[in-house]
Amino acid sequence: MLEASTHHPESTLAEVMAALADECQAQAQERQAHAQTRTELLDLKQRFAQLEVRLQSLLRQRFGARTEHADQLQLFATPDVEVIEQTVVPSAPPAHKPKAPVRRERVVLPKGLPEERSRIDLPESEKFAADGTPLVCIGVEETVKLKIEPARMIKQVIERPKYADPRAPEAKIKIMPLPAQLLDGSLLSASLGAHMLVSKYADHLPLFRIEEIYARSGIKIPRNTLCDWVQRLTWWLKPLWNRLVFHLRAQAIVHVDETVLPLQAKGKTLSARAWAYVSRDPSIVVYAFTEDKKGEHVRAFLKGWQGYLQADAASNYDALFLSQPGIQEVGCWAHARRKFFDIAVAAEKAAPPGQAYRVLAHEAIEQIAALFAIERDASAAGDSPEQRQARRKAQAAPVLKAFRTWCEEKLIALLPKSPTAGAIAYVLKRWPVFERYLEDGRVAIDNNAAERALREIAVGRKNWLFAGSDRGGEACAVITSLIETAKAHGHNPLAYLTEVLTRLPTTKQKDIDTLLPMFWNTNSSSPNTKPNA
Repeated sequence: MLEASTHHPESTLAEVMAALADECQAQAQERQAHAQTRTELLDLKQRFAQLEVRLQSLLRQRFGARTEHADQLQLFATPDVEVIEQTVVPSAPPAHKPKAPVRRERVVLPKGLPEERSRIDLPESEKFAADGTPLVCIGVEETVKLKIEPARMIKQVIERPKYADPRAPEAKIKIMPLPAQLLDGSLLSASLGAHMLVSKYADHLPLFRIEEIYARSGIKIPRNTLCDWVQRLTWWLKPLWNRLVFHLRAQAIVHVDETVLPLQAKGKTLSARAWAYVSRDPSIVVYAFTEDKKGEHVRAFLKGWQGYLQADAASNYDALFLSQPGIQEVGCWAHARRKFFDIAVAAEKAAPPGQAYRVLAHEAIEQIAALFAIERDASAAGDSPEQRQARRKAQAAPVLKAFRTWCEEKLIALLPKSPTAGAIAYVLKRWPVFERYLEDGRVAIDNNAAERALREIAVGRKNWLFAGSDRGGEACAVITSLIETAKAHGHNPLAYLTEVLTRLPTTKQKDIDTLLPMFWNTNSSSPNTKPNA
């Protein structure tokens, strides 16, 4: 009994110790599992936040307004993974602002507009008073209406009398030669060609609609004939495009961007690209067409050029800046702002009704907005490039310094994969190119000039959907370059192209620059065309 009683406590203690060890091990495993679960949960929250930002950005691009108004930036949202990592400041939803009255602008009729008058007078029998005294006209009341006459086709017949010597039937007949034509043996005239090109590349009508419009005038022009005419006119206009490229490359500041221009080739639709190269003084817009978005295309276009290049941070520009040190990259603050803007919009969309929280993206947007406010003040004051540069150094430089400090401080407290951390890292990684616009007052704060130029391509592809061939893509680039540059100089593109196509067949190569939009003499254009700025 003594041995049993002695052995029993030792056995019990060993079992208790083993049980405690097992329990400790189980608790450690449970803590490890909880930690792993928490890590996975945080990772999922970050991924969800990223996907939410991308979703709202895509929805806004597809269905929302294109502009990013400052009023929209006062957004509030419920805490997500990135808000959990930062100070959340609750606030009441913004008070409803009464709608401002709509200001309707009056229609302004241009001087020299053709005028057609008609008269509605009293019958002769009513031009007498009750006692038979003739009434006296004391004035005329005029009512103005705008009248439109649809475009009409005119059969233009060119007569060339022929002369011969009746005494010598075998002698050579004399006749004036036909003026140089755009397309020999064709009905195509300069005015018809200009109307067709403006309809397609300025008004964005596909050729089948242009075919229907002409058919309503009683003229049936097959679509394949219209295609041939477009290609022929592109051949005529290509030298002008080459000269536009030459004058663009002579500028010290160029904007560049690209967008998709679908191309039908090899039995499928390829994501070809339309590139927009823009200079602002003088205003030149040059489009180029390529089958893909490889960086070799922009390197070939800008080979040997030196200056400030404003572009987004796409990887297809990296080799350009490495291979050509003379090109100084300038960042686009509109792109940086848009990353924070998308986060703020996504937060607002995800917020349940009645809950409102301010997120870090709003602070970033407000600081970037201060930079744009300085630019607006400079424009309103009519600053010269030198004055704008001085204003930037005095006002924008401190804002940039404070914003960089803010970014570095906030980045430390954020999860690395959160959307806000990604937006801040995007700015800090490229900080030298973002502050480069301080060096020269001619350099813009953003790349919106190129983005605006690409809207013409975006609107066009919604209507004619794709380029039918490489030649079609090149035609789009050549003709749209001339039209958009003409519009940038205040020209009526129809009047401009009509005269250009009239004069091209007889213009010598040394005089080709006189037909460029920035050198075009508007005295012979339509009365509604604005003079060259």
